[in-house]
Amino acid sequence: MVTVCPECNTKLKIDESRSTDEPVKCKCPKCGAILLARKSNADDMVEKARRLAKTVMSDIALYNSNVVEDAIRNDTFFDILGDEIREGAKLYNSRVSPEVKAKGDYYREAIEEFLRKKREELGL
Repeated sequence: MVTVCPECNTKLKIDESRSTDEPVKCKCPKCGAILLARKSNADDMVEKARRLAKTVMSDIALYNSNVVEDAIRNDTFFDILGDEIREGAKLYNSRVSPEVKAKGDYYREAIEEFLRKKREELGL
């Protein structure tokens, strides 16, 4: 999240993990002014897109739990679950605005995160 100090116009980058629906109190490193930073609507939309992407990926894994682990072990995940992944992408793309999609491929990130965690669980 980026905000601008109202005193000196310095751009401040705030760790997104500190960002909540409540304002975050921070101090400008240049002039020392104390300010409250809030998530922008764009930040909210990105967070919603990330949650949707993770939910879609979780549903794919849940409804195909009988093949997921073998597909990951055999490096055939995208071959075996390609139709489901494409169907999930259609759903994701129908609900996420082009502006948010231009900021990042959150659906791809959710798939990669799922695979990374699952490979770690499987010791791969």
